[in-house]
Amino acid sequence: MELNWTKDKPTSPGAYWVRGFNVGEKQQTPALVEVKLVGDELRCNLGENNQDPFNEGPSAWSWLDDLSARFEWCGPLMPPNK
Repeated sequence: MELNWTKDKPTSPGAYWVRGFNVGEKQQTPALVEVKLVGDELRCNLGENNQDPFNEGPSAWSWLDDLSARFEWCGPLMPPNK
Protein backbone atom coordinates (compact mmCIF):
# COMPACT_ATOMS: atom_id res chain seq x y z
CA MET A 1 0.00 0.00 0.00
CA GLU A 2 1.38 3.40 -1.01
CA LEU A 3 1.22 6.14 1.60
CA ASN A 4 -0.05 9.59 0.64
CA TRP A 5 2.30 12.24 2.04
CA THR A 6 1.50 15.95 2.12
CA LYS A 7 3.03 19.10 3.60
CA ASP A 8 -0.47 20.15 4.68
CA LYS A 9 -0.64 19.98 8.45
CA PRO A 10 -3.37 17.81 10.00
CA THR A 11 -6.75 19.44 10.43
CA SER A 12 -8.29 16.79 12.68
CA PRO A 13 -7.21 14.68 15.66
CA GLY A 14 -5.77 11.21 15.12
CA ALA A 15 -2.60 9.22 14.60
CA TYR A 16 -0.26 10.41 11.83
CA TRP A 17 3.07 9.52 10.31
CA VAL A 18 5.37 12.55 10.09
CA ARG A 19 8.77 12.91 8.44
CA GLY A 20 11.21 15.70 7.69
CA PHE A 21 12.11 16.55 11.29
CA ASN A 22 15.50 14.75 11.18
CA VAL A 23 17.45 17.76 9.91
CA GLY A 24 20.66 16.73 8.16
CA GLU A 25 19.78 13.04 7.85
CA LYS A 26 19.58 11.59 4.35
CA GLN A 27 17.26 8.78 5.48
CA GLN A 28 14.07 10.39 6.75
CA THR A 29 12.61 7.78 9.09
CA PRO A 30 9.00 8.73 9.86
CA ALA A 31 7.66 8.93 13.39
CA LEU A 32 4.19 7.90 14.50
CA VAL A 33 2.62 10.77 16.43
CA GLU A 34 -0.69 11.65 18.00
CA VAL A 35 -2.62 14.84 17.26
CA LYS A 36 -5.23 15.92 19.81
CA LEU A 37 -7.62 18.80 20.09
CA VAL A 38 -6.88 20.79 23.25
CA GLY A 39 -9.47 23.51 23.64
CA ASP A 40 -9.78 24.78 20.10
CA GLU A 41 -6.12 24.14 19.12
CA LEU A 42 -4.54 21.01 17.64
CA ARG A 43 -1.47 19.76 19.48
CA CYS A 44 1.05 17.05 18.61
CA ASN A 45 3.32 14.88 20.77
CA LEU A 46 6.24 15.02 18.31
CA GLY A 47 9.35 15.34 20.46
CA GLU A 48 7.39 14.87 23.67
CA ASN A 49 7.36 11.85 25.97
CA ASN A 50 3.74 10.85 26.42
CA GLN A 51 4.70 7.97 28.72
CA ASP A 52 6.35 10.17 31.37
CA PRO A 53 4.18 10.17 34.53
CA PHE A 54 5.32 13.75 35.25
CA ASN A 55 4.31 15.00 31.80
CA GLU A 56 1.39 17.38 31.87
CA GLY A 57 -0.33 15.46 29.06
CA PRO A 58 -1.61 16.83 25.76
CA SER A 59 -1.86 20.39 27.11
CA ALA A 60 1.97 20.40 27.24
CA TRP A 61 2.40 19.09 23.68
CA SER A 62 3.56 21.25 20.79
CA TRP A 63 1.00 23.38 18.98
CA LEU A 64 0.58 22.03 15.49
CA ASP A 65 0.86 25.57 14.10
CA ASP A 66 4.36 25.82 15.64
CA LEU A 67 5.71 22.75 13.81
CA SER A 68 7.77 23.33 10.68
CA ALA A 69 6.06 23.71 7.31
CA ARG A 70 8.75 21.43 5.81
CA PHE A 71 7.35 18.39 7.66
CA GLU A 72 5.40 15.87 5.62
CA TRP A 73 2.31 14.20 7.06
CA CYS A 74 0.40 11.00 6.34
CA GLY A 75 -2.92 10.36 8.01
CA PRO A 76 -5.06 10.30 9.95
CA LEU A 77 -4.44 6.57 10.19
CA MET A 78 -7.33 4.19 10.58
CA PRO A 79 -7.41 2.21 13.84
CA PRO A 80 -6.66 -1.50 13.50
CA ASN A 81 -9.59 -3.90 13.09
CA LYS A 82 -10.59 -5.60 16.30
